[in-house]
Amino acid sequence: MVFGNLLLAMDPTLIFLVIIVGLMLGMMMWTGSKQKKAQADFMAMLDTLRAGMRVKMSSGVIGRIKEIVEEAPGFKTVLIETGDDKNHSYLVYDLNAVQGIVNEEALAQLKIKQNLAELEKANAEKAAEDDSHTMKITTLNGDEFDAEKYVAKRNEKVLGEKKKSTAAKSKAKK
Repeated sequence: MVFGNLLLAMDPTLIFLVIIVGLMLGMMMWTGSKQKKAQADFMAMLDTLRAGMRVKMSSGVIGRIKEIVEEAPGFKTVLIETGDDKNHSYLVYDLNAVQGIVNEEALAQLKIKQNLAELEKANAEKAAEDDSHTMKITTLNGDEFDAEKYVAKRNEKVLGEKKKSTAAKSKAKK
């Protein structure tokens, strides 16, 4: 009961200030615990790294670990092999530059999706080339309508009308 009387006697601005400071401290503790968990997960991932694993570096390079070397106590480097079967490049990074382990299955699925997208694009381009020669439209009653023939007839009609009008104008001038 004494605490309730103390709150009533305090200035409302002071109460608001105490609440804000309390919320800020709570948020700092909450975000700090999340950062500690993320750091612990990162360190656990680094401990699981072995030669032969595919990793993605913080620079975006994806490669296979050839070896991990402890240069000094607490300082490790990793030798990464990149490139295809014919051309290899070797890069040395600080072990902390490893962003994550590449999931081989996910990478294979990504390559499959990319190949499918390229095939679909090539098929669409080929279909567009094939369709550019003939354009047939089906009307609402099911009849086929050849747009190219229609355009050709329309052009002939317009040209014919222009020829007639120019001939009429030339006769009128004479």
